[in-house]
Amino acid sequence: MSELAERIEAEIRAKRLAPFEGQVEPGEFVVPHYEGYSIVNLINAALARLGLEPPGPPLPRGLLPERPVRRVVLLLIDALGYRQLLRALEREPDSFWARLVARGRLSPLTSVFPSTTVVALASLHTGLTPREHGVVGFRLFLRELGLIANLLRLKPTFDPEDDRLFRMGLTPRALLGAPTIHERLERAGVPSYVLIPRPYARSGLSRMLNPRAARLLPYASLADLMTQLRALLTTLEGRGERAFVFAYWDALDAVAHERGPETDTWRLELRTLAFALEQGLFPGGVAPLDGTLVLITSDHGQLPAPPKERVLQLKRHPGLTRRLRLAPTGEYRACYLHAKPDALRELEAGLKERFGDELVVVRSRDALEAGLFGPPHGRTHPETPERLGDLIAIPRGRQALYWPYDPFELKGRHGGLSDEEMLVPLIAL
Repeated sequence: MSELAERIEAEIRAKRLAPFEGQVEPGEFVVPHYEGYSIVNLINAALARLGLEPPGPPLPRGLLPERPVRRVVLLLIDALGYRQLLRALEREPDSFWARLVARGRLSPLTSVFPSTTVVALASLHTGLTPREHGVVGFRLFLRELGLIANLLRLKPTFDPEDDRLFRMGLTPRALLGAPTIHERLERAGVPSYVLIPRPYARSGLSRMLNPRAARLLPYASLADLMTQLRALLTTLEGRGERAFVFAYWDALDAVAHERGPETDTWRLELRTLAFALEQGLFPGGVAPLDGTLVLITSDHGQLPAPPKERVLQLKRHPGLTRRLRLAPTGEYRACYLHAKPDALRELEAGLKERFGDELVVVRSRDALEAGLFGPPHGRTHPETPERLGDLIAIPRGRQALYWPYDPFELKGRHGGLSDEEMLVPLIAL
């Protein structure tokens, strides 16, 4: 690890939030560093390098190469945590990942909170914090529709029909409450391209985050992604025009969920991705592409999940559940609880008594005002406070606060504030 990376990580870890004082030991939680070292700052730095005024603060100087660029490529590798990448580099010091890091600049950044894909994608496609765009979890209570929704599939929780929220009258702009970066780029005369797996190309989430302002390039496989990406960059270089390219690869996340993070399957998937990068994006060796800045990052890391019989199960405590006015929302590792009128204090005290040191409980309003979802000054999406409920329950260690939305079979989890989930890499070339 370089001195720069060590300094940044120390600065990230030094950040504290008042609601956690007295409940969390120093270093136990890593909170989002929206001031400069988060993925929100990264996308704003990308916009700034293309000549736009970003909607939020960019990364500090020194994290990105200073050479002139006309094109920015952001490759998002779902579920590649910073600590996990460092361990991979230690295991395989001669790997292509090691050559990438040696040729470029490796820095840690933080994810957003909750550290989950739909929240991170909303930030990366708007340049806004979760507080501002209002997509603050995988499952959310949408007051405007009177239901709990699955925000990844944009449907009521137990509805089989994907994207139904839009057919119920919700619009992408109403849900996000702000323009996407692609709309900002279009107004500035800078084309943007989005490469995503073909099954996602026509999804409601894709329509929300990648409006007509972006040119969508679906791909069929990892080889197809790299082939299309290289061909696109060659074309753009030949034209000499400015452009922004967003490419998303999700297989590492899928493997971590199904088999567990850093299992043999996960490690082979990481090597496969490195081979595809070497053969597809950097066929002539690791060197900066002419006039192009390449940024490789992630949305979150993952932790191995405990077996279902060991997780915290709220349903087993009727004294707590009868104080809820809604089923829990958010994530199993970042749970939002909506209390019945006049039941907030009893619910808060009951959670702490029942689950003790396995759960950190803070009031949602306090967390919002302290900056857990974005700096407390400035704009807040009008629905953010309601979507957060009254309490936020964050399990410690590898624990989860389970509610029976699903069978809890995944081997890897994320959403919380451990360093494994929150720290993500930035490789800038």
